Amino acid sequence: MAKKRVYVESTVISYLAAKPSRVLANLVKQQHTWDWWECRHRWNMYISPAVIREIRRGRPKLARKRLAYIVGMPVLQESDEIGALTDHLIDKGLIPEKVRDDALHVATAVLHGMDYLVGPEKGRGYYELSGDSCGFG
Repeated sequence: MAKKRVYVESTVISYLAAKPSRVLANLVKQQHTWDWWECRHRWNMYISPAVIREIRRGRPKLARKRLAYIVGMPVLQESDEIGALTDHLIDKGLIPEKVRDDALHVATAVLHGMDYLVGPEKGRGYYELSGDSCGFG
């Protein structure tokens, strides 16, 4: 059976690279992310130029740490179709303009045929994990 294709959104990388949070809710998200990362060999993981742009932002030392996590991950190319779908998601009110980068991640994952998009999920913390903390619910 072929490994599932997973688009890894920049927030995942940020949680991995950050020092443990003092805010319990954020610490829980970090722990789920670290647990999931330990099982990364189960999937083929992909990023996009948008992910790279996002994780390069901020303090240089932390940016370098974030960039180290993506070494060797294939980069999905941007296209006019991705831009058009991003605009459509926003124009139809499916994703707010203020989080345009999220719409870009969704469009990239959809048009590249990813099986999963891993990133923040409003109201649930991060993503649904199966009982062994290595899968998707």
